Amino acid sequence: MLSINKKHREAIYRAIYFADKESRVELHRQIIIDENDYTSRLLGKIRDKISRRNLPGIRVVSQRLAAQQERSAGCDAFLIISDGKFHKVGLFEAKWPRMATSNYQWDSNGHFSSQLKRQNSLPSEWVIWEMFYCE
Repeated sequence: MLSINKKHREAIYRAIYFADKESRVELHRQIIIDENDYTSRLLGKIRDKISRRNLPGIRVVSQRLAAQQERSAGCDAFLIISDGKFHKVGLFEAKWPRMATSNYQWDSNGHFSSQLKRQNSLPSEWVIWEMFYCE
């Protein structure tokens, strides 16, 4: 288990919250052009915001998965937070269902369901979530 004290945990939560909030604004303003762009920008903002908070011993690594890894895992990206001794590994599948676009069929071919099945084969120690981008 990560040995991050409460003050540092709160700082990490706030950093992620504001990174997500800024990314949603950029999506709404059409600065972000697609799901992959959103994912890359969000991960960069999370890394930068946590790094700028000067949390001794805390390290963050994140990136989008390469296409082959993405297909195999059913996830778009990973985020690792480490205190130098323990690591929390998280992977997520990003979805932009385009709720503002009328009649947009974001999962008409069942691709999302197949991604969820592939995620079941990942180690149970990892945190896996679905990240819906909403404009």
